[in-house]
Order: sequence, then structure tokens, then C-alpha cells
Amino acid sequence: MRDDRLVGLRVPRSVVRMARQIYLAALDALDRVAGRSDELIPPRTLHFVGGGDFRSVGNAFLGHFREIGKLGPNECVLDIGCGTGRMAVPLLGYLGERGSYIGFDVSRGHRMVHPENILEERAVPLPSCGCVQSRIQSLRYHSGRRVSVPV
Repeated sequence: MRDDRLVGLRVPRSVVRMARQIYLAALDALDRVAGRSDELIPPRTLHFVGGGDFRSVGNAFLGHFREIGKLGPNECVLDIGCGTGRMAVPLLGYLGERGSYIGFDVSRGHRMVHPENILEERAVPLPSCGCVQSRIQSLRYHSGRRVSVPV
């Protein structure tokens, strides 16, 4: 039976965000206690884009990159909007000796998964690998002027 007293009740967005963070942090703590945590997977509180299992989604996209984009193991990958590394984890496991990976993001969340941590699991080192954070909120980018980029 539906309680009509709750219809139209509005909860402030900040309260919803806080409740979500607490819930997700509790799930992460339970995983650590149960021994189900993975060093390469950042806390759920940093997963603010997309849903699903971190590794499964990353592996599915690696399949797309290989099949649709014809990505080979010795390619150079620029991951724009790398976030917490959902694509980086499978890519760094796939890229070969001559391959390279650079992740770029405006948020600080991507620093949770350092490519160096992922590379420790690899038998073959990558010659070029790293993450870059940039403050796009600077006046140079948001001055209202048109910016031309030399090609």
C-alpha cells in the first residue's frame, strides 16, 4: 500500500549525495573486511560516471576498442576523460611492448589508480605511460574569447 503522505516530499540534493557517499563507503568497507577488495579498483564513492562492475565494463570496452576500433597491442592510446581508470586497467593489461597509454582528466579522481600500480602486474613494461590532470576552469579557457589552435 502506498503512503500518500510521502508524495511530493523533496529531499535536498546535498542530503541525497551525503547518504549515497555513506552507503557506498560502507559497501567498500564490507568488501575490504570480507577480502573482496582490489587495489586497482578505486572506491565506489569515486565512480560518478557510468554504472556496472568496474572490471566487466572496462573489459567490455576493451573488446569494442579491439573489434570496432581495430586497436592493436602496439598502439598509442590517449584516454581523454580517463576518470578513475575504468578503461586504463584493461588497456594497460593489453598494450604491448611498443604500446603507450596517457590518461587525461580534469578531475582529481583519476589519481586513485596510478598506471604505475597497474604496470606492476604486467610482465612487459610500457615505454610511455602516465596520467595528466588539468585545470580547465582557468580564465584562459573560459574568457569568452575564441581560441584558435594551430594545426
